[in-house]
Amino acid sequence: GRVTINNEENIIVTMNDFNEALQYDVKPMFGNVNDDISKIVNKCKLSLWSDELSGMYNEAINLASKLKNNSSLVMNITGDPKIGKTIFAANVATKSNYTCVRRIAPEHLIGMLDTQKCQKIIQVFDQISHAESGIIILDQFDRLVELSEVDLRYNNAVLQTLVTLMTQPVYNRTTVLITSDTSGAIDLLRLNKYCDYVFELPNSLTDTGIDKIVNDLDDNGELKNNRSELSGITDVSELFKKIKTLG
Repeated sequence: GRVTINNEENIIVTMNDFNEALQYDVKPMFGNVNDDISKIVNKCKLSLWSDELSGMYNEAINLASKLKNNSSLVMNITGDPKIGKTIFAANVATKSNYTCVRRIAPEHLIGMLDTQKCQKIIQVFDQISHAESGIIILDQFDRLVELSEVDLRYNNAVLQTLVTLMTQPVYNRTTVLITSDTSGAIDLLRLNKYCDYVFELPNSLTDTGIDKIVNDLDDNGELKNNRSELSGITDVSELFKKIKTLG
């Protein structure tokens, strides 16, 4: 709450005041996970509903965890829209034991001029570069660069800033996780040459996959009670859309 100071000479600062400031007010620039990444991991459960998806997840964590010092790694997590790419990337980032985890998403750049967008991106990469090890998620890359697939228009200033920062020399361990739509900006703008690994998340479902997702995501029994309504769905994106109406 607001503190009213009537007599500054009588103010006494104790160790308890410092401890409360550290707990509630001071947020370290390095050595922590972004609040929005924590919210994604805590709010949205990751379901590794197939052996293929589980293998990709474990491989991505293994690659990031074993990256040597003074090295960088770029992984493109791609697939159809709304199949859980952001949740996948957020979990990989938090499970890879890096000291600094950051995320740049389109919603972070709303209302900014191009110069401000570039400055924001540079600022986040700078935070990563000063940490002992850092992971940065470039979420929804197609929207970040404002790609229009109709006429292949995009924001060149933002794109060049991202490419430059992704490919610059590093003096720590830096991993970049890109999430993008299949046949989106990474493919259309021929940026795959900057990606060391590409993980194309599966979208085709079987009944076994549906059962696994239901078991993983069903907190209150609602999904199991309505399991029959999920039968016959063959796409992960359609299943998640249906689950939202049942939750």
